[in-house]
Amino acid sequence: MLCLAMLGLAYAFYSSLPIRDPSSALFSNDEGLYLSYGARGAIMAELRYGLFSLLVRIYFLIVSDPFWVAVLHKSLSLAAFLLFQPMLVRKHGYRPFVLLYLAFTFLNGHFLRDGMIFLFVLLAVAYADSGSLIRRYLAQFPLVLIRPQALLLFFPLRISVILVAYFFLFMRHLYATEHPGIDMALSEGNIHLIKTSTPLTLITLANINPLASLNFHLNNGSYLEACLTIFGSFSMFLVFSQMTLALHWPQYRHTYIPRLWMGVIGLLIMYASIEQTIDKRVFISLFSPFIIFVNPTLMRGRTFVWLIGVWVAMLIIRMLFGNTG
Repeated sequence: MLCLAMLGLAYAFYSSLPIRDPSSALFSNDEGLYLSYGARGAIMAELRYGLFSLLVRIYFLIVSDPFWVAVLHKSLSLAAFLLFQPMLVRKHGYRPFVLLYLAFTFLNGHFLRDGMIFLFVLLAVAYADSGSLIRRYLAQFPLVLIRPQALLLFFPLRISVILVAYFFLFMRHLYATEHPGIDMALSEGNIHLIKTSTPLTLITLANINPLASLNFHLNNGSYLEACLTIFGSFSMFLVFSQMTLALHWPQYRHTYIPRLWMGVIGLLIMYASIEQTIDKRVFISLFSPFIIFVNPTLMRGRTFVWLIGVWVAMLIIRMLFGNTG
């Protein structure tokens, strides 16, 4: 644990260094938005983002330098993750824990909500089989405040189907109108979504391939980020592999396989509603924690070789059919 803590702290410092550069691209995305809101004392009104922006504001009450705000948040998040180590290793062994550590480290390199979402999903997954309903629901409650759609991964399948169907039929257009600048033919209703969802899904599948961003990182000299993107994606793709194998082979099935598929469908519908693809960090934060349910036979060297082969094939398909963004 001490070794992992030191490595995690070192990366927390390293990944926060761009904040020292006022011209950094970091300030043109959500990371800079959270830092600027916190420095001004502003808190986002929307509940999902408000919780994190409130936390950032509290950090600024402790330290005034945005760099140390980021380091403080990442260090506390790392400490929270390492608290899971004894329980996870005792129940599931070192392999899942190390893969989770790599996924978390990748997410924790960004000053975004995804690291917190990962921790909250991991908390809910860790207590998913708890005999106490109260403990189980308490573990899932933080997701209500920061990523409500993640609950699709824990609700009974029939409830998730009803919720996704209700959103698709009655709430989708309202969700889209909450996002200004969306060029969407709302008058065409759900037919428009069906027409656009297929290409958006294909683009999303192309973008979650860690090799898709490899060229960008290498051209910018971000070699460590390139490695973490690849290693941090292994746990997510192991979960996806088991989900796929479970469609045919019963030995790969478990209680959460149908819920995971429903979660994927729900996410694709929600993001298609605002004509956006899903960032790989969203998938990693939501699905990686379920690696503790992955069949141990998949956590072997040959599986990782197969995954790399799948990524290469995905990359070739992307190149053949053009740049998908």
